[in-house]
Amino acid sequence: MMMLQYLFLLFQIIYIIQVWGDLEAVSQASYLLFTQACLCLKVSVFQVNKSMVRELLERMNGDIFKSFCDEHDRMPVKPEYYLQYELGYAFQLVTICMSAYMYFGVDSVALSMVIFGCAQIDIIKDKILKIKSLKNFENSERNKYSKENYLKLIECIKQHQGVVSFTKLVEDAFHTFLFFQLIGSVGLICMSALRISVVDWRSLQFASIVTYLLVMISQLFVSCWCGHELTATSEDLHTVLYKCAWYEQDVKFKRALYFVMMRMSRPIVLKAGHYVTLSRQTFVSILRMSYSYFAVLNQRK
Repeated sequence: MMMLQYLFLLFQIIYIIQVWGDLEAVSQASYLLFTQACLCLKVSVFQVNKSMVRELLERMNGDIFKSFCDEHDRMPVKPEYYLQYELGYAFQLVTICMSAYMYFGVDSVALSMVIFGCAQIDIIKDKILKIKSLKNFENSERNKYSKENYLKLIECIKQHQGVVSFTKLVEDAFHTFLFFQLIGSVGLICMSALRISVVDWRSLQFASIVTYLLVMISQLFVSCWCGHELTATSEDLHTVLYKCAWYEQDVKFKRALYFVMMRMSRPIVLKAGHYVTLSRQTFVSILRMSYSYFAVLNQRK
């Protein structure tokens, strides 16, 4: 299956080389080239990092994250050559359909793990808010519930450390193709917009390019949105700590709370290529950059 994908990518590269210098032909073929190259890289990274993916799945099913609460024209063949054109069309159709399923599968694994991290942070918040107030208990019961609250805080600390290490492993496993997707999206959006500007708006090709552009922008937005949600969810952790009844707890609890507040004040950030932060601001920046390149190319057209 992957050999067909790499073969299709090779055909796209050959076609780009053949039409190099013709801006219209290059722009027409390049967006599919970028998409196919991104897919091949994603699947390759996924295959290389299978051990990391297995470890991530094991951590997701581990005890530290276990819930204890029930609440919770693109082929270099002319149409005149009938047989070759039919074979080329069938090959392209099959590989593109396979590419779509592979895209969905790889992205779903990576982004669902990010959302899993967000869910674990929400569970930590819920546990913190359930720390019991001690003012309505007698001295004998106060000591009992004070110890329970301290153990619950330690449990939240361990779970937060697990989320941090889990997120770091997710980044190590998928940062390469996330970075390539961000960089490729600039070229994809730019070239697609360039094709839209030269194609008749009443044609089927115009509708297909617009649909393709919307899908690629949506894919980029989902990746940036997941990273943004992880950061935004973790930013609220130290604020939630203030909302618990910490002022009624013993000295041991307050000392542990002091250190954990300093650690939880640093949000968890997911980066593509260990460099670019996945956030809504990054999504807007990529759209602005793509428009800038499109404006330059449109003037040289």
